[in-house]
Order: sequence, then structure tokens, then C-alpha cells
Amino acid sequence: MRVADLRPDICLPSFAELKVDELCARTGLSKIVLATDLDGVQLGQYERKVPDEHLQVWEELGRDERIEAGASISNAEPDRVPRAEYVIDQILEAFGKEMVLTTSAETGHPKPHPEPWLATARKLCRDVSMFCHVGDQWGKDTVGAKLAGCAAAMQVVPYKIKGEHVLTHFVQRNLETAIRPFIAMPLFYAGFGDQTPDSKRYQRAEGLSVASAIGLGGLGIAGGLGEGRQRIAGAAGLVTAAGLVAHAINLHRGHEERADQELEARFRRLDAMDYPDMEYWWG
Repeated sequence: MRVADLRPDICLPSFAELKVDELCARTGLSKIVLATDLDGVQLGQYERKVPDEHLQVWEELGRDERIEAGASISNAEPDRVPRAEYVIDQILEAFGKEMVLTTSAETGHPKPHPEPWLATARKLCRDVSMFCHVGDQWGKDTVGAKLAGCAAAMQVVPYKIKGEHVLTHFVQRNLETAIRPFIAMPLFYAGFGDQTPDSKRYQRAEGLSVASAIGLGGLGIAGGLGEGRQRIAGAAGLVTAAGLVAHAINLHRGHEERADQELEARFRRLDAMDYPDMEYWWG
């Protein structure tokens, strides 16, 4: 897999802007399983009520014969699973079709590991190649969906991110911003929907990437702010994004072979991951 293959297929201002026609045209599929993250896509962190505008989208999706089933794939830990189930019940009532929930607590693997998507496919008795995933975090949602073999990965502007884990909010999202133009994503959320970055944004992003890579020396201290599995779940997407900074710069400078080799080595580690210590990622 090449670095450039990890870009979202569609960037959206919000879940409410999802268009099934565009999705079918891009993937060539006539039947789709729509998978989605919860926090940051359907509702805000720790909220329990799905916004009416998103429930209305699910009602419309339920009437669309091209959408066969739905799923939510979340990095929810055991203490947060009841909330996730409560949220899914609201979506299911609006959707009216088959809908399943898969969490990292259930699979033993946090996103971006492919297993949450593969486990969801087994639950639905459908192939993961029918899946189109909607997420708000490139390092967890988009990368994970691509690794799992989903037909499409869509990324939305985060919905009410206040209250999310400190590593995600202050480190991971900034790293992902720096990487975006190297994989043909808009640098700023205001440009979501525009797949063609201009040269000035590329140059600015390269400087941000280098600065972010240098700043990773303080990650060990920041990592101590999380506990147990919550720390590892957050670190998985964070370190994936961090590890790709150098690869993105290599690709931008024309060193495609080197970038691809390093990327494959990183993903071999990801595939073997089973809640390792953070040091596992830094060798």
C-alpha cells in the first residue's frame, strides 16, 4: 500500500452532507454497508442524544435501497459501551434496517487495526469490500478502513470535539493537519470537499510536518496522562499519524520507493498489535 492510497475518498463538512449518489459513483457499488464512528461524527464526546439532523439522514438512508445495512465502529472501552449502545438504539430506530455496533472492548483491537471492520463484516455476513466508512480522525478511521479493505473511507469535520482525550485533541489532530496536503486533502476544514491542494499549502504543510516530528520528543510525558487501554487506544491512531510524517515528506520529495517500504514495515507492526507497550511503536 502506498502513502497516497491512504487519502479519504471523500471529505465532508459533516455527516449531514453525505450523498449516496456520489458514494456509489466513486466506488462503483450498487449495494453499500454504511459504517460510521460515533464520537466526532454522529454526536459530541460524551453526549447521549444524536442530533435531529443526523437522525434525519439515517431516516433517508433507511429508505434508500442501495444502503443494505449500517454499522458503528468505535474505540469505546467497557465503561463506555452502554452509552454507545444507547446511541445506536436511536440510530437504529431512525434507520429501520440491520445495524450493529463493534467496539475495541469487544475485539481487543483499537482502530486503526483492521479487526474492528473485519469483525463487523462477519457479524453482518457481508464482505468488507461493501463497506463505506465515515470517520473524523484520519489516523484511526481513514487509515483503519483502508487497511481493512473498505470500498471507501470518508472523513468529516469533527462534530463537537470538546472533551476528547488530550492526546487526540492537542497532538494527533495537529499531526493529521500537517499530513493532509501530502495525501491530497485540504489543509483546513473549511476546504473539505476540495481534493486538490495548492502548492503554497504543500510548502506550509511540509514545514508543519517537520516541526511536529521534532516536537514528538515530549510524547512520552504526554502519554502518561492516559491510563491502561484508554492510553493505548489513543496512542494507536496518534503514533500511526506520527510515524507517517516522515513517509509523507519522503513521498512529497519524490522518494516514493523509500516511503512505501517504511510504510509497509509500520503496518506490519500494526497488524501484530495486541495492546503493546508504547515502546513497541518506536523501534
